[in-house]
Amino acid sequence: MIDNWIWNLPLDEEALDALAMRSQGADVEALHELVELFRPRTKELVGSMAADVDKVHDIVQEVFRRVYGAARRRELGKNFSLWLYLLILDVLVDSHRSEFVAPSPKANYQAPPESWPGKLAPAGELFV
Repeated sequence: MIDNWIWNLPLDEEALDALAMRSQGADVEALHELVELFRPRTKELVGSMAADVDKVHDIVQEVFRRVYGAARRRELGKNFSLWLYLLILDVLVDSHRSEFVAPSPKANYQAPPESWPGKLAPAGELFV
């Protein structure tokens, strides 16, 4: 379980849960307060896992965009800090996944030489 010692927050778990529950209603200020509480440590966590500074800012921005988007869908009574940590990992995985682009089969395709007769060579001539 991800506790406040990882996040180094000034709130105890009960106060954090109350703030998280308020943020699920129409209380935008509570959600903003949660974001401001978790932003510094989120930058540190992402920075330890991503090398590029610009990428860190993009990932942190995406994390909190998803926090705002999913605030009302988050299950009540669940640990907000654990939910946020898992969300950070999810965004990091998505970010690394988007960096890897599988080569297109067409990119490695080479047309046969013009002298190719259009027939398969006999087995003995394959490695000549």
